[in-house]
Amino acid sequence: MAEQLFFPPYPVSSRPSWLDNFVTVLEPVYANYGISDKEFNDLKADNTAFNYTVDRMNVYEEARSYFLLARNAMWSGDEENPNLPQVPFPSQAALVEVVPPTVPPDIYNRVKSLVIRLRRHPLMTEAFAQEMGILSPDKPELRSEEFKPVLNAKVQKGKVELNCPLKQLKGYEVWCDDQGGPNYVHIKTSVSRYWTDERPLLDGVDSQLRSYRVRMLSADNQAFGNFSNEVVLRLERNFMR
Repeated sequence: MAEQLFFPPYPVSSRPSWLDNFVTVLEPVYANYGISDKEFNDLKADNTAFNYTVDRMNVYEEARSYFLLARNAMWSGDEENPNLPQVPFPSQAALVEVVPPTVPPDIYNRVKSLVIRLRRHPLMTEAFAQEMGILSPDKPELRSEEFKPVLNAKVQKGKVELNCPLKQLKGYEVWCDDQGGPNYVHIKTSVSRYWTDERPLLDGVDSQLRSYRVRMLSADNQAFGNFSNEVVLRLERNFMR
């Protein structure tokens, strides 16, 4: 199956149910896709902890709305209901009182890495990917073999400022030739759209050409797509002081 970029579900409020469905559908067959018992148990722990937190956040929001209405009713002196609004008090009865597992932050990127592995597995089909919810019908998908990033760069106060939109990818590798030619070397990995090359000029020169291009990285630090366009800039020593 062609590699495609995985997008999280939108809106954010749908993510608990999405994660719950992903775990449920994957559970009977995870071993067939090279997922170890530990990896799947960690995924279940992430799901339990995340849904526990969201459930209690929802109860808090309901209670806050309730008391906000009650406060406004008391302040305004509503003759029909001077103390409490005519809404039921939110109950925690539906919540399962369990101690949630302690999990590290960044559940999204852990799940994203797992999704990428699943999509690359030879047994994966479009139908099963759709059942798990790891295809995104609401956004265009980026295909690795077709994707080419767009790099912009400028010289600002003697430094080279790069600008490359991430397009929901993790980051990009910066490749540079310090003599403006085709002999590129990897000099930096950036996880931000913007990066500034603050390296000085080569020794013994007052002017230097530099060539730049970038290659995007997926969530699991694998090269994604083709190299960007090439940008060639001239740096002058007089402007670097």
